[in-house]
Amino acid sequence: MEDGAAPLRSKAKPDGRLIALLEAGSLIHLENCDGTWCRIRISGYKGYTKQQNIWGAYENEVFD
Repeated sequence: MEDGAAPLRSKAKPDGRLIALLEAGSLIHLENCDGTWCRIRISGYKGYTKQQNIWGAYENEVFD
């Protein structure tokens, strides 16, 4: 997390373009997780954040 906020990135890679910073407590829609990264939607934005940043997505959990 950067300054208490989780980065939302354009790609499931640490160097993906930063789209937004997700504040703690943000309500997101999980689309899928690969065990490391999750594709999410929030307020018109779509992108990826590390799975460890999401409460409710278990470590190494994979789903579509």
